Amino acid sequence: MRDLERCPGCNADGQRVFATSISKPAAELRDDWSVQVAHMHRHVIERDEQELGAVFCPRCGLVYLSPTFDDDELGRLYSHEAWLRMRGELEALASTADVSLSEVEERGRAFRPHFVRSRIDRHVRGPVSSLVDFGGGDGLYLRELAAPGRRRFVYDVTLPERLEPGIEGIGREEDLVARAPYDLVLTMNTLEHVTFPGQTIELFRRITKPGAHVYVEVPYEFSGLVYTKKVTLNYHINFFSKLSLENLFRRQGFRAVSIEIAFLPVDQYEFYALVGVFRREADPLPMRRPGLAWKAEIVEAGFRRLRERLHRRFAFARIPWAKASA
Repeated sequence: MRDLERCPGCNADGQRVFATSISKPAAELRDDWSVQVAHMHRHVIERDEQELGAVFCPRCGLVYLSPTFDDDELGRLYSHEAWLRMRGELEALASTADVSLSEVEERGRAFRPHFVRSRIDRHVRGPVSSLVDFGGGDGLYLRELAAPGRRRFVYDVTLPERLEPGIEGIGREEDLVARAPYDLVLTMNTLEHVTFPGQTIELFRRITKPGAHVYVEVPYEFSGLVYTKKVTLNYHINFFSKLSLENLFRRQGFRAVSIEIAFLPVDQYEFYALVGVFRREADPLPMRRPGLAWKAEIVEAGFRRLRERLHRRFAFARIPWAKASA
């Protein structure tokens, strides 16, 4: 594990630790969350207990975990073998509740490309001749974005052997940069995983020109740490509010066109997500200081958190055993 002395989003010092916990696996695996936590301890950090801190950046508003995974642990976390092991554990758990992960995932895979297309059509202005999905796996989300003369790329360090038809794969960052500039960059469910999200957004600036757009989705779950102050190991190490997401993009010269909160199916999960479209400007923009607006967002997120838990509690959710993510 590595300690973060500065904010991984904006590189500011003077960070505030607002919660600490000892993360350890549960004695009984009851839901998808307990499976994840147990997997992290046994197969990633390879110890039963780990002290963790939830940190708030007073400059940009990002909430993140420290210490976080080091390079060796990240390699174990995102290896193909680890994915297969986790998949098997989740399938075994789902079978006890008569839930088919494959059926749930297919519903999500059918819905998500249309959702992405609707937001792109609504908010992106100007020609798009070249686009890339950053961390996009097999290119599923680009399925509905085909157009005559348009090149569609997917960048992923663990690029699958089979991609969606018409998608060109990129597996190395230097090749991603070499094919730039792109008129549109998409990144879904990626920034919450990377150690330094600020550097990732800086890369988006390098591979675009003024007038280009970035479409981003991240889980809207920072309220879980703010309200419960309980920290456990899981795949997510960054927790975004609307303010912090906008600030990190403004810092690299991207102006918010739209930021909304949507309830989305992703793989075997359903959760609230921040969905944003940002337009690249010529110069960096000043960040906004967290203040009353951030506190109001905490209250709003708390109500959403309660509503999602009620949604699951009374069997309206598709996956009755899934833990609320916000």
